Amino acid sequence: MAGEVPAYTMRAVLQAMQEVGGRQYASLVTQAGLSRFLQALPADDPAIVASTAELSQLYGIVYNMLGEGATRLLLRNYGTVVAQMGLQMEWGHELAARAAEVPIEQRLAWLVPYLANFLGIAWAPHTASEDAKAWYLATADCPICVEIRGAKAPLCANDEAIYGAIARKVMGRRVHVAEVECLAMGQAHCKLAFYK
Repeated sequence: MAGEVPAYTMRAVLQAMQEVGGRQYASLVTQAGLSRFLQALPADDPAIVASTAELSQLYGIVYNMLGEGATRLLLRNYGTVVAQMGLQMEWGHELAARAAEVPIEQRLAWLVPYLANFLGIAWAPHTASEDAKAWYLATADCPICVEIRGAKAPLCANDEAIYGAIARKVMGRRVHVAEVECLAMGQAHCKLAFYK
């Protein structure tokens, strides 16, 4: 999987991983070949600091060291931290301001394509789609799951936490967000449903 990871993305991942990984953080980062970030986190800017393959390797190491259940828990906690950080950053304030300009009944239809575009720059290519019950956000190149196979249930609990918090902020109410397909389970995509 080719791709580049901006410093702000790697910084957010590592900050959250530090917070929830505890004593295992240094070992996880070192085994993933990312020890260059142990002394100082990357800057909060768009400079390219790592490859997507390196980032994916970090998640693969986490899964191999901790197992499926502990990885899912770490990812859920990590997603909660990332959501809080993201919503407090300039990006989060801009998102809230833009969303306020969209009529409430159209916000979910606005949000999911907006996230697909943003994630295509900051994370991995995403597509947005819709059916009668939900909007969907999908990627075939999930950096978390690309090196993981054999999961018995969807693994991207971080996405449920992150995008659930973002949707709640934008909509002013809880939006049920659930991963309905997962690359780690052998499916073609990691796919989140934002239920209407």
